[in-house]
Amino acid sequence: MRSVLIRFVVVLGALMLLGCVADGDAPAVSGTARAASQGVATAAPATPVALPPSVAPALSTEPAPTQEEPTPPATPFDDARWLTYANARYGFTFRYPADWALQEVTEPPHTMAGHLVQVSSDAGAQPCLSIGFKRADEAQWITRTGVGSGDLVPMGVVAFLGEDVDRVVLVLEERHMGVLYNGASEIARHDLVFTISLDVRGDVARGPGLTPADEEVADRIVVSVARIE
Repeated sequence: MRSVLIRFVVVLGALMLLGCVADGDAPAVSGTARAASQGVATAAPATPVALPPSVAPALSTEPAPTQEEPTPPATPFDDARWLTYANARYGFTFRYPADWALQEVTEPPHTMAGHLVQVSSDAGAQPCLSIGFKRADEAQWITRTGVGSGDLVPMGVVAFLGEDVDRVVLVLEERHMGVLYNGASEIARHDLVFTISLDVRGDVARGPGLTPADEEVADRIVVSVARIE
């Protein structure tokens, strides 16, 4: 009987020891593992995403372009009321402004008498355009003897009886004092020969010199020269 009691006590103690281990000393189980073991879905931990750094807009250091003012249209040149000179003996004509004076040099002792016509203005520098002419077979001197002080500067061309001639400008202290067409040399056109030059008749030393308007008028007179058929 006593041995039976001892066995009972030993078995009871072993059962009590097993119960303590099952309730208190079992290893800890994470909530995720426990939820997984119980069939409960859990969200995966979020993976941090690296955001690209913000890029600030580049600031231009150049000044903003300025809007150019439109160039006003050029004023049309009005030659509708110009007069016409005709030389029947040598067979040519040209047109000139009504407010410019025309003079034919016809009397000696001028060395170009009968071979020179001049048109001039009393305004400003008093420009004077001289046109010498002769037939190609005439022994007549129509070339000027001098050009005055200054530098001779080529400045463009103009049309004269179907061909271009050079414009050579006499420049003195930045003032235009004359325009020598073809350098004041003879210009041959078929059976006629011409010399053409624009000069200042005013104060050469202190005057303003030729204006762009003076030169434009002279160029247009030269361009208007035509033959009489």
